Amino acid sequence: MPSTKRDRKELVYDPKTLNTMMTTLAIVSLALLGAPSAPQQAQPGANLVNKPLPNFSMKTVGGATVTNQSVRGKVVLLDFWATWCGPCKAASPFMQELHTKYASRGLMLIGANAGERTAGPDPAKNYAAEHNYTYTFTYGNDDLFKTLGTGGYPTFVLADKQGIVRKVWLGYADSMKPQFEAAIKELL
Repeated sequence: MPSTKRDRKELVYDPKTLNTMMTTLAIVSLALLGAPSAPQQAQPGANLVNKPLPNFSMKTVGGATVTNQSVRGKVVLLDFWATWCGPCKAASPFMQELHTKYASRGLMLIGANAGERTAGPDPAKNYAAEHNYTYTFTYGNDDLFKTLGTGGYPTFVLADKQGIVRKVWLGYADSMKPQFEAAIKELL
């Protein structure tokens, strides 16, 4: 079909229309390319990774003191938990399993009780005894937990033999077990 002047005239746009079309095309292109519309949130605890563990002094339920210096040379897994926290209690059998499997190879697993409604060692001590857990349980760790700033229970902090944080996990599900084991084995 032959082209007419009228057909060609319909394809001509004024500059204002072209400017609007180009602006719209640019916005759509950026959206399709995945340009963020808001700042991305960092994972809780990401600011701790590759930095030294904050200085700490924890009281065990047996009355001993655990510090950064006393665990130097060991891979340390801190498990910040509370007796009222369901996911914390779900993680405890796996923490015991890790302790049993890797303590002889240099893993120091510390159940760092925090956020309890009742002060003192009894909540952690009774919980450990009731379930026959043999890894180290400490109590009164609210200040250290706040310093870490992850804001949720359970929080797990894995540090290497030099006391440098290598992994932080917030929350617990059984599907995380391979992640824990792989990270621990890498550091032992």
